Amino acid sequence: MAAETKTKYPYPFPIVPRAALWFGIAIFLIVAGLGKMAYNKSTTGSALAWGIDFTGGAAYVYSFDPELPGANAPDTIAQVREAAGAAVDLSGAAIQVFPQGNQVQIRTKTGSEAKDTTTASHQAATEGAAIESALAAKFGDVEMVQHELVGPVIGEMLRKQAILALIIGILLIMVYVYIRYNIAGLGGGWLFGLSAAISVLHDAVLLTLVYAFTGHDVDTTYIASLLTVIGFSMQDTVVIFDRIRENLRKLDPLQRRQKVHLEAVVEASVWQTMTRSLITTLTTIAPLLLLALMGGVGIRNFAFAMMAGMLAGAYSSIFLAAPLLLKMQEAAGRRAAARGDAPRIERPVRA
Repeated sequence: MAAETKTKYPYPFPIVPRAALWFGIAIFLIVAGLGKMAYNKSTTGSALAWGIDFTGGAAYVYSFDPELPGANAPDTIAQVREAAGAAVDLSGAAIQVFPQGNQVQIRTKTGSEAKDTTTASHQAATEGAAIESALAAKFGDVEMVQHELVGPVIGEMLRKQAILALIIGILLIMVYVYIRYNIAGLGGGWLFGLSAAISVLHDAVLLTLVYAFTGHDVDTTYIASLLTVIGFSMQDTVVIFDRIRENLRKLDPLQRRQKVHLEAVVEASVWQTMTRSLITTLTTIAPLLLLALMGGVGIRNFAFAMMAGMLAGAYSSIFLAAPLLLKMQEAAGRRAAARGDAPRIERPVRA
């Protein structure tokens, strides 16, 4: 009797057949992030480290020459807080260390409760100079290289505008994908649009949760990075969806209603665009890594957000968007079959 032969899987590993695994990883990361946000809320009073762009207040960046005090970041923060706290009230202030540039950022709520911009600016200038003098008296050559002030009214307005920009962006993405893919194919344009919207929403949530874990400031740089990442992620997703649409046209109407053929098309489409997706992500992350290591404070924050968002976007485009599209199409097919509108989509029985 001839030995039974098995067909070798044509790709390095399965993506669509293991959709539950990829969904589970995403859900685990989100749940862990939400847990971290809850912990932050219970310990610091805020789930995220809102920057002064949203809360109002002042931020100062001081450069130390030739090096930062302390053996490590926590030690540096403790010494800076002790020295600056002798001159001003730093209760509720946040201190962040940037060892690449021998810089320390101090964020306070000074000016957030002032009734006018002139008063807030005067309060912040006085505080910034006092901190600089106190640090220079203890550590030697210290210079304030950056000073930023945002009033509370502007901060609240920016927060509302940021949320509105995110909502409008996701809705426009859904409309664009619906129009682009509202043709005969895998469930029509609305399924493509919904799966794309869920994927980019995953990117937004995951990037926000990364900020919760790392303690980076959620400011306008974060919003700019988020919207840019959504654009990159959407571009990758559309490339995969285009390939799915092209491959679907090779199937006859009966095959399009059979799960085994749909899975094969989606799996093949993801792998056919895999190289392009990985190269796009890596070539974008490479210069961002250099910016994160060598740039100034503002540039480093932007580069960090972009790198985290690009990784989240690559994951959602490859492992979430296409499998999610297939799962939603199957659910839509079952509902249509239950109503008698269409044959149920199911895997053919093999002997």
